[in-house]
Amino acid sequence: MKIYRDNCLNQYEYKKMKQEKKRKFRERKNKKANFIITSIIALAFFMFGILIIGLLFSDISIARSVDVLDCSNVTISNGEKLACLGVDSIVPAFIISLVLIGGGAIIYKLVGMS
Repeated sequence: MKIYRDNCLNQYEYKKMKQEKKRKFRERKNKKANFIITSIIALAFFMFGILIIGLLFSDISIARSVDVLDCSNVTISNGEKLACLGVDSIVPAFIISLVLIGGGAIIYKLVGMS
């Protein structure tokens, strides 16, 4: 009987130990690949979201115009002021949601929940 590694293992136990190490290595490699793919998808989601913001600017400027909300007027009612604030907060809220969704997907994979 041969002595394998530092322990006194027979040939069957040594092969089993070797297969287990290979399996763990493959799992670790798959986790890294999944993380990279998730990162690429999250980055693409963020980039497409930033491109969509350009489409929102025209609608926001139309909503703030004199014909619709007249946000530049000082004598508008409190409800109209709140509506102007809501329209103005669309872009920052959209950017924050993009960052949270993309970052959340990456962190979810990084922590290893799936």
